Amino acid sequence: MTSAEIYARFRVLPGSEQIASEFGLAGVMWWLRRRRPTSIVEVGSGIGCLSTASLAAAPPARMVFIEDNAWCRSAFERNVGPLWWLKDRLEASFGRVDFLVIDGGDLRDDYYAQLALRAVVFFEGRRREQRRACRATLWADGRSWCEAEWKPRDRSKGYAVILTDPTWWERCWFAGVRMREGARDLLARLGRRPIGKKRKGGGSDVQAGLLTDLPSGQPRYTDARGCSPSASGLSPEDAIRRVRDNWPRGDG
Repeated sequence: MTSAEIYARFRVLPGSEQIASEFGLAGVMWWLRRRRPTSIVEVGSGIGCLSTASLAAAPPARMVFIEDNAWCRSAFERNVGPLWWLKDRLEASFGRVDFLVIDGGDLRDDYYAQLALRAVVFFEGRRREQRRACRATLWADGRSWCEAEWKPRDRSKGYAVILTDPTWWERCWFAGVRMREGARDLLARLGRRPIGKKRKGGGSDVQAGLLTDLPSGQPRYTDARGCSPSASGLSPEDAIRRVRDNWPRGDG
């Protein structure tokens, strides 16, 4: 599955007004493939768009998707599947988190207190308050971090990343990203273009032809029913593989 395929299917579903941009989906998939974490937590799973991108890109890992809104949990089960790792909170017994995705308005700091050494925190959109809470927790724990935002060239909605316990090279890399993004923002302001706003129709980062190449009728999903260990004995790795293999392609 590509970020374009995932975005095309989710953008026409009920509740899609707040889903991640295609740029954000591509971003989380790139980071997951680069870091290959062994434990992943997503806060604010919504209707399952960003979660689907994580399932498509992540290596076999311990996963928890956190969503406390009843309507969103129901939509998640319809769109992705009744995954047994969909929770309403993160339990301390989960242990350390290698890769944390923040896609909701939850300001609790216990997520950040469970970050592993050299963890990645991926913020869909700007999420300034959540980023502030993350920095405060890391500061209180005496940990170092680096931070940067990525946005598409049209300066529409992007994402931010906080990398904990960075190397010297990673600090230089993030500093370079901040300089580049700052220069592009300045040019956008001079041209009176909005910055960090989601464009109507999903943003101009959508690939050419994507909106006219949607499958006819209501997009369908093959969910993960029967994937619960209590029902079928499947491991998390096998369940993730089933979701990937059964993803509808072609005309949907």
